[in-house]
Amino acid sequence: MALTVGDAAPDFTLPDSLGSDTRLSDFAGRWVVLWWFPKAKSKGCTLQARGVDALAREFADAPVEFVGISYDPPKVNREFCLESAAAVTFLSDASAEAAERYGTKRGSEEQFSGAPRRMTFIIDPDQRIRRIFTVQDVSAHADEVRGVLIEALKSNV
Repeated sequence: MALTVGDAAPDFTLPDSLGSDTRLSDFAGRWVVLWWFPKAKSKGCTLQARGVDALAREFADAPVEFVGISYDPPKVNREFCLESAAAVTFLSDASAEAAERYGTKRGSEEQFSGAPRRMTFIIDPDQRIRRIFTVQDVSAHADEVRGVLIEALKSNV
């Protein structure tokens, strides 16, 4: 069953780029921009990560967490974090269990089946999904998310 706006965001426990367990529920009470990316260090993912990193810095004083998830191992995500998006938390979903719960796991017959779909979920402080993006243009995505966050933060003041 696909997730839709208003659904409770499925909790998960995944290792961060240092190998420590991180749960979505750790961010309860804050907005979360949860973005799935196919491959650390690839051209498109690097471009998208830099945009998300700029957003994370822009919203540094707001109650917003930026969390990127891929199938890459923690060590690769750590390198990616240091090179492209130091203000973002990176998590590793090597088993693709969280991807399956979020609908970002590709079927075995799909192109790029070994990587998650490029999707972003904006999750509210009550851990409900407020917006879902299927990302088509990595260079424009940060601006789309910025607009949604500005409106969301205004409405929750």
